Amino acid sequence: MDIISYSIKMQFPEISSEYSGEVTINISKPDKILELDSDVSEVEDVLINGHEVNFKIIPESKKIEVNNVFDSDINLYVRFKNRIGNKLNGIYFSGNEDNRMVTTDLEPKNARSVFPCFDDPGKKARFTLTAVVPPGYDVISNTSVDTEIIVNGLREIRFHSTPKMATYLFYLGIGKMDEVKLGYKGKEIILSAPGQIRG
Repeated sequence: MDIISYSIKMQFPEISSEYSGEVTINISKPDKILELDSDVSEVEDVLINGHEVNFKIIPESKKIEVNNVFDSDINLYVRFKNRIGNKLNGIYFSGNEDNRMVTTDLEPKNARSVFPCFDDPGKKARFTLTAVVPPGYDVISNTSVDTEIIVNGLREIRFHSTPKMATYLFYLGIGKMDEVKLGYKGKEIILSAPGQIRG
């Protein structure tokens, strides 16, 4: 089984302790029983190629067991809800009440606490993130912004796809940030921090 890509959408209509999300995982040569790593608060829907499928939550091992009825390559879709913590792993709040940001630290296997996935460093894939946040908040991730639109008064920011990488390298940061852009060997380097960088 080969994990090709993740398309992830995370919605933060308010920067509060909860968010909703959806992830579509493109899989080549899928197994008949799919075991996703998941430590999110609630799994709402699981679909394969647009069809609802049976799934089972296994709390002891923090997994979702999904019955795959397709023989060919598949798109596995999971809709979920989750909470933002205060411990320095997974997805959590950093800073103080005056300058608080949402950030992630997914090493060694904490991506499962942010979105359902195959949380194995050997299963590298491309990641495409879309984040929905209120006006006035900035978002940073592994790559630069591809597109941004306003939907129902919220910023919907889509990032370019990453190279193939392990799940623990996925990053998301949301806050009111200062930013400095630098050029190095024809590439753009962006330095961001919550209200702390001055160009």
